[in-house]
Amino acid sequence: MLVFWTCFLVQVVAGENWTSHAAQGQLAQEPEQSLSTVAVASPVEGLWDFGESEAMTQRTVRMSYDGPDGNYALFMVLRLERADRYSLEARDRLGRRWFRLVVDGSRGLLLDDREKLYCEFDGAVEIATVPLGPLSFDLLPGMLLGYLPARPKGAYEREPNVWSVQDAQDRTWTVRTLPDEDAGDPVERGSRVETWALWRSEKPRVWWRRDERWSYLSAPEESLQLKWRIGTVESLAQSLPGLQAPEDFEPGSCSDPGPVQ
Repeated sequence: MLVFWTCFLVQVVAGENWTSHAAQGQLAQEPEQSLSTVAVASPVEGLWDFGESEAMTQRTVRMSYDGPDGNYALFMVLRLERADRYSLEARDRLGRRWFRLVVDGSRGLLLDDREKLYCEFDGAVEIATVPLGPLSFDLLPGMLLGYLPARPKGAYEREPNVWSVQDAQDRTWTVRTLPDEDAGDPVERGSRVETWALWRSEKPRVWWRRDERWSYLSAPEESLQLKWRIGTVESLAQSLPGLQAPEDFEPGSCSDPGPVQ
């Protein structure tokens, strides 16, 4: 499993206010726990699985990090052939390439362009400073695009447009979806998720929400927030190359890419 440090994604942008319980409304209520025997209803499938609607596309992503170790910004390109085959390339504000993450099925390759190092890994990716736990590779691009980063094994609609979800790791989530009349064309609009929260020990540990321009991922107990905005979206002209490190790169660590320079 790759431990993907957020400090590796990074230069300086101001943070935003933390999302409050009041702002989240219904999501601040404790979710019910008896979900394992409840079948996933068909309307909830689009919460985490974008199917073919985002395949063969590439888009720019502007991201910032605000946490106890500083405030940083990053500019990325997500090339998405399908959910489990994609690349994520990151550059700083001067256009210098920092890293490339390439995923094909259950295998991944991380290239550190600053140090000319690479590592190969499989299984899952984890953002070490955000308490989400391991994410399977096919859920990471969906999270950037506004989908729930979990695959539910049980779910029910607690009230209109508010879902309680239990995933395969027995984690509990609450999800608010856009009303049907506001969802629009799914190809144009993308995910219908408006906001979600991950619960642990009967408390919400991580929030995600979006407004008209930005997505916000907040972990108040860790005093950190990521925010990002999708920019230009284009068709992907050709299939992505295979997992192969450049000849001038050497093997490195998958657990700690080192401090930001």
